Amino acid sequence: MIRYTILILLLAMMKIGFSQADIDLIMTEKAPNCEDIAYNCTRLIVEYYNASKMDSVEAILSYWEDKCGLSEPIIRLKILLSIRDDHFTESIYDTTVVYFAIRFSDRFGIKNPMETYNYYKIYYSYVQIDGSYDKLTRKIAGELLDKQSEPSLEFLFCKLYSGDPDFFFAEIQAKDKYNGTMLQEYYFSLVNRYLKLPESHISLFSGIWVPFDNANTLGVHPVLGLEGGLRYRKFNFNLSMYLKFIKTANEYTVMVEDSATVTDYFLGGYVGLNVDREIFKFNNHEFDLIVGIGYDGFSAINNSTSDENPNNDEGKSINSLNINTGLGYRYNFKSHTYIGLRGNYNFVNYINTGGTNLTGNTMTIVLVVGGFGNQKKQTNLETLKFKY
Repeated sequence: MIRYTILILLLAMMKIGFSQADIDLIMTEKAPNCEDIAYNCTRLIVEYYNASKMDSVEAILSYWEDKCGLSEPIIRLKILLSIRDDHFTESIYDTTVVYFAIRFSDRFGIKNPMETYNYYKIYYSYVQIDGSYDKLTRKIAGELLDKQSEPSLEFLFCKLYSGDPDFFFAEIQAKDKYNGTMLQEYYFSLVNRYLKLPESHISLFSGIWVPFDNANTLGVHPVLGLEGGLRYRKFNFNLSMYLKFIKTANEYTVMVEDSATVTDYFLGGYVGLNVDREIFKFNNHEFDLIVGIGYDGFSAINNSTSDENPNNDEGKSINSLNINTGLGYRYNFKSHTYIGLRGNYNFVNYINTGGTNLTGNTMTIVLVVGGFGNQKKQTNLETLKFKY
């Protein structure tokens, strides 16, 4: 019993004596962070590669990946070493290879590499921009480049890592050269993800409104309009509205409260939904098929008395359902704006009971200036260096 009591007392004394200061003293081990690991690994890789100690290079590269995960500088060297040793396969990488290629391309054209690196160390995987490691991989890629046949993925990666990322992203989009490769499949899976995003659309247009048959009595009128909506894939959905104005070419008769009135007044408009569908496109040129439905009409008389009572104001409007179809052409600029020409044939039925026969369809021919926008879509496609 005495022995157990002494043992308990000793343990209690040890617990009391194990102070915060003692804990601080034994905390001597440091857990390495990825910045320290990247610094030392890149330094050692450069040293061992220049000394032709390839086993050591590969061992350090594996250690780096094991401790910090796969990163752009690691996959860069792994690809180059596989090309160097003639055992390159696409099993080396997955979809992240496209993101890594983008990160590598971001290392070029920087005016203040040290300042940029200090702000974005994590993005650059803790590897100094244009430091000894970058210079080494650029040298390896340059030496390997002349030994590769074109087109091949080996040639493409050597062009990228020798310092020509623009060539890499332009070539990867050439389906006739790299069709069937995993690299191109990964690239277009990302591109298509953003291409499918809808874009807002707005445009202004101006032109002429031309009536046919009996409606030709009204004459040609200028048109000024606005439309806006969304573009999704090859479709463009818009709310469209326009005004048509100036006096008619000929006077015409309308009935106002059972009284025939002769007029040349004309102020009309259209409000409707239009759908454009791209049917052919090459380079910056685009041709669209257009269909629409809306409400069309014009005021034939606009008599407004001088008093404030609206009930004694007299007027006459002639209106109709408007079903239209047409063709459009656009020239698309890189700024996501365009200029175009559009012609719509409008099926209308202007009923003017008791007055001049105004039956007949119409046509609108307009010059259009507009643009599309989706900041997320545009930013990501520009990052992927995608060419429309």
